[in-house]
Amino acid sequence: MGRFIKILAVLVVVYALVGFFVVPPIAKKQIEERAEEELGRSVTVSRVRVNPFAISVTVEGLEVSAPDGSASWVGWQRLYVNADPLKSVTGDWVVGKIELQGFHGAVEVREDGRLNFSDLIEKFSARASEPS
Repeated sequence: MGRFIKILAVLVVVYALVGFFVVPPIAKKQIEERAEEELGRSVTVSRVRVNPFAISVTVEGLEVSAPDGSASWVGWQRLYVNADPLKSVTGDWVVGKIELQGFHGAVEVREDGRLNFSDLIEKFSARASEPS
C-alpha cells in the first residue's frame, strides 16, 4: 500500500509541474502562431496561466494587430475559462465559468467603404461555403 501512495504522490506532482510550468509557454506559443496563421495578422499574448487542478486557463494581454500592423485591432486584458470536468464526463465539454476583462476592438470603415476586417469575412465565408 505504501508503494501505491508514493507512486500516486509522484504522479500528482508530475501532473502539477507539467500543468503549471510546461503547458503555459507551449499554449502561449501555439495561440500566437495559430492565430497569426489563421488571421494573417500579428498576434501577441502577454501570459498564459493554467491551473490543472481547477481545469482552468487564463490568457492575459492578447493583442491582434490591424491589417497594416499599425495598431491594435482587437484584444483583451484577461480571459479566464474554467471547464466543468464532472459535467464534461458525458462527452461534451462543459464550461463552468468564462470571464472577459478589458476587451477592446477597433472597427474602421476605409475610404473604399470596406471594413478593416473585410478580408477575414471573405476568407471565412469562402471556407464555409466549400464542400467538406
